[in-house]
Amino acid sequence: MSLINEQTGKPATPLAELSNRSEEMKRMTENQLLKEALAISSENCKSLIERQNALIEELRLEVKRVRQDNESLAKSLQWSTEYENKQMREIVKEERQFKAEIGRTTRGTVMQTANEMVASVKEQTGKALQDVRTELKETAKEIGKEREEMQLEHGFRKFLFWVTPFLLLAQTVLTIIALLK
Repeated sequence: MSLINEQTGKPATPLAELSNRSEEMKRMTENQLLKEALAISSENCKSLIERQNALIEELRLEVKRVRQDNESLAKSLQWSTEYENKQMREIVKEERQFKAEIGRTTRGTVMQTANEMVASVKEQTGKALQDVRTELKETAKEIGKEREEMQLEHGFRKFLFWVTPFLLLAQTVLTIIALLK
């Protein structure tokens, strides 16, 4: 017994056919849902890939900028290092010149001081020697006077030594004559 569809007027489809149709619709719906999900997933993936590509491009540009910054910093550092090395060489050169100038000045001052000391010592020594010479001359004169006096005294003593026996003889003779008379 078949039932009639009131809307279409056709006999109603059996339950097995409805079940088949339902399964087919279910599969179609599932396929449709899977296709839609796949499409959405594909769109999401495309969106994610586009964002990822944009991020990669940003990062690539950032890396490029960092490289350029690094290169400019390296060049700047190299220039600064070369400049500082040049400055250090100039400072070392000035220091050497300064040391040489100090050495020359010190040697000149030492030589001048030594010459002044030598001149001062010569002057003082000359004065002292002159004083000693003057004293020696005066002493020599005094010694000469003393020598003359000693020679005179020595001569007088010698004279008296040799004259004394004659004088004693003359005195004895005069005493005898005076006694005899």
